[in-house]
Amino acid sequence: MELNEAKSCLGGYRLVTARTVDTALDILELLARRKDGARFSDLVADLRLPKSTANTVLAILKARKYVHRDDVTNHYLLGDKLRELVDATEHPELSLTVMQSARELSHRYGISPDIWVLKDRLITQYSAIGENRQVVVPVSSVPLGYLFGAGPSSANREAELVARRFADATGTVIQADPAGPGVRLAAKAVLDPDTPAVLEISIPEGRRQDVDWIHGLLQQREARLASDRPKIGWIMSDVALDSYRSIVGWAEYWAEQAGVDILWADSEENEVKEQLAARLLMDQQVDVLVVHPVNAYYSSAIFYEAVRRQIPTICFQRPAQATFDVFVGGSAYDWGRLQVQYLEQRDISGRVVLIEGDPNNGNSMAISRGVNDGIASLQERPLTLVYRQVVPKWSPNEAVRVVEGLRQTGTDYDILLMANDDMAHGVLRLFDQSVPQVLAGDGDRYAMDNIAAGRQAATVFQDYRKLARLVLEAQEYLRRGERPAGAKRRQLIPQNAATLAWTLDVPYGIVDQSNLDIVRDYWTSYQTQIVDGFLARRDEDGRRAAITAERA
Repeated sequence: MELNEAKSCLGGYRLVTARTVDTALDILELLARRKDGARFSDLVADLRLPKSTANTVLAILKARKYVHRDDVTNHYLLGDKLRELVDATEHPELSLTVMQSARELSHRYGISPDIWVLKDRLITQYSAIGENRQVVVPVSSVPLGYLFGAGPSSANREAELVARRFADATGTVIQADPAGPGVRLAAKAVLDPDTPAVLEISIPEGRRQDVDWIHGLLQQREARLASDRPKIGWIMSDVALDSYRSIVGWAEYWAEQAGVDILWADSEENEVKEQLAARLLMDQQVDVLVVHPVNAYYSSAIFYEAVRRQIPTICFQRPAQATFDVFVGGSAYDWGRLQVQYLEQRDISGRVVLIEGDPNNGNSMAISRGVNDGIASLQERPLTLVYRQVVPKWSPNEAVRVVEGLRQTGTDYDILLMANDDMAHGVLRLFDQSVPQVLAGDGDRYAMDNIAAGRQAATVFQDYRKLARLVLEAQEYLRRGERPAGAKRRQLIPQNAATLAWTLDVPYGIVDQSNLDIVRDYWTSYQTQIVDGFLARRDEDGRRAAITAERA
């Protein structure tokens, strides 16, 4: 009877449109998310449907047994037909919850999610419609290998030890998408405990409106750590850099001394990834959130959300244009002045090319201001700034292209001031014998080698041991609702008066061949105390370092 009525409403199905199918899928997806079902009025309001359309589509779904209505509560619920289809599928290991999530992503956002299922030590990849795409053997060859405990592919043991630390507390891995700009996110899906699976999603960069929806899909209310110790959520911008990777090691070391746990995330210089990681960390009700901003402006949304949730925040090393409790870092303006002072003190004169870092990064802006002010303050003006160029995301490859462009245009210069050692290392490969005076910063290990070999003049260095320790000291004050002892007010970005903040600073210093032992001693200490000692010992003492599919 109901089927005939539905056919009559639609003219024997002749008037079925794409919108009708779309509405039917919307209804099924909404009912799947609500275990107690939904009333007719809820469906109309939530899906913004005309009542006539809702009546027509519900009549068809009821007739085909895809939904049924509870006569006591008047709630519509998923019908037996869906369960029959799931039971009849060739892939019973794929839960209805996962499939619905994948299909909704594909249907609403034009995103093509994949589902990875681990069973009997084999990983099978499925599309959003349950199509079997491939079986991956062994487990370690899956693109997101360490999600399943296989360990990240790494050229050295130290990088592997550090990479294992980067897991947020929801069982989620967020990676840069190698196929193009954006983020690839993989989250443990809600499945039978005996059948671990992962839902993988690609988010094109710039589609920040999707972050909210995907964040809601992945949100889990139960914190995974059973420990009663305080929790710090800490987002680093890119641990591929030597210096940043060492910060992770020292922070873990000082956290153990302080009796706190750190939940790590690595944004890989991706703003979308940073936003999503921050929200996932805040969902774990961390006591303090530490952010190493990718972008001085877009990161503001993270700090505003933390204020709303009443989570104290530390802006780490890179200034952000936002409200936070304390900045832990150093004066990047002094970094720029130090480079100019180094040249002046050694009577090095000539034409200067300034290759800056990311234009949206507070440190990059402060360094360039320091260089410009330093050159302008010189009495006899022995230095002339002939060219300056920003490098998005601090990319060494972009820096190389800038220098190659100078060659093609015939621009003459004697001195290269670089935003960091990573960029300088890439650019130095372009020179065989005649190398300009190159000054950079960070104090990375290959900078140490380049300075020793005479290819790089100097680097600006900051003791990362002290930097990490300051964060752990500051978080204790913030958890008590107090301002950290020793904090002073200063403007973080000289060009921006709005960046006045309370700061805990570790001073920068210039290092060249005459005092190279400063950097050499730092890396020796890091290798022996952290890599060969603390990090390895932490792995052996039973701590589960890798993200595994079995984790709750």
